[in-house]
Amino acid sequence: MRPMGVRAFGRAVLVLTGVALLVAGCSSTPSGGGGGGGGTGPTATAAADPGTVMTGSGSVGTYLTDYQGNALYVFAQDTGSTSTCSGTCATDWPPLTLTSTIPKAGPGVTQSLLSTVRRPDATVQIAYNGHPLYTYKGDTAPGSTKGQGVNADGGLWYLVAPSGSPITA
Repeated sequence: MRPMGVRAFGRAVLVLTGVALLVAGCSSTPSGGGGGGGGTGPTATAAADPGTVMTGSGSVGTYLTDYQGNALYVFAQDTGSTSTCSGTCATDWPPLTLTSTIPKAGPGVTQSLLSTVRRPDATVQIAYNGHPLYTYKGDTAPGSTKGQGVNADGGLWYLVAPSGSPITA
């Protein structure tokens, strides 16, 4: 057998590394839960696209999360698909913005309910059932739902059910 040249060896290492990364990326271990709401985190892999909306569950039932398992909220003061949360409000309740072309539905999320809205600062925010979506800076870990029912920044904040309705209980 002929010895492998440096160039051929480098290609082999590159191919094997790619295969290892592909196999690792296909892992289906769900992300664990965390803080305040006793949630279980997202129902799909943590390797999802940042534009993917997923679900988590906790004491209030099943609710929407971002791809990392952070709870998603709606602001009662938003009118239709117009976001009224900016400035300090958007610091406390960061909008779920989109960096890819279209939002994607994870398991349990209805793709046809996903849309986008243009914010006053020209960023694109993901909306569900016509309502702009936000995370909460007080939720310090996936599965935390400390923003549920909070009255802050001019109105009430609620988790969102997969049906698209605010969870007001």
